[in-house]
Amino acid sequence: MWPDIRAAIERTGWGNPVHLWQPRDACLWVYVLGVAYGLWALFGQINAAIRASPCPATVRCSVSTRRCSVRLSRWPGARV
Repeated sequence: MWPDIRAAIERTGWGNPVHLWQPRDACLWVYVLGVAYGLWALFGQINAAIRASPCPATVRCSVSTRRCSVRLSRWPGARV
């Protein structure tokens, strides 16, 4: 290579190690906020899916005997 091109490449820092953890860098915090928002949205979707699914348990309580019984039924579409 020509000497001026090598000098230009050395000045740019090409090949130097890159560290993700740089607390003074704004890009790190934008990345952290993006990941946090993505996790928040993911757990929101999972929570909504869990709440929308039918519960397979039937709970019956008797006030006179003060006992409750739980009967588990099969999930809809579950294979036996």
